[in-house]
Amino acid sequence: MSTNFRFIDDVDAQRQLGVDRLTFEQLVRDGRLKVVTRQGAMMFFRAAEIAKLRDALHPETVDEESDTASVDPTGATIPDAASPAASAAKAARKIHEPAMRVHLRLTADLKWYDISDADLQAWFDQTVPEAYDRYRANATFVIRRMQHIIDLLDAGQARHDELTAE
Repeated sequence: MSTNFRFIDDVDAQRQLGVDRLTFEQLVRDGRLKVVTRQGAMMFFRAAEIAKLRDALHPETVDEESDTASVDPTGATIPDAASPAASAAKAARKIHEPAMRVHLRLTADLKWYDISDADLQAWFDQTVPEAYDRYRANATFVIRRMQHIIDLLDAGQARHDELTAE
């Protein structure tokens, strides 16, 4: 995954490395990642160093990318259509990455604080019985998703507590 930028921020560096936030912060503390500069809470890293560390952390992806790439007459590397590099190029065209989609959804869900019990009752009073099953299915799905988020947060907090206790 090449980039035209010499420096990248911590969010992009973490995404490119394919690690969770706690592992990323541990890499910084251990000195395997060197912060070039900080702006507030944001950290910036050299893109070349991130690429080297990514290759060291995930050597199997380097081999796969080199195996599935071909070279055009000008000498430029062309990823095979079925290669991980081509898949990454398609993924880059998506509107939002998974982490951003979850963040946006959680932010949008904060609007529930604006809805009172009376608002819910008024909505229900106007709901047709034919929609009950659909609304129940949607609500049940959202409850499962929110519970999964809570479980992930609890596991992350426990791991964070273990790492900071050392």
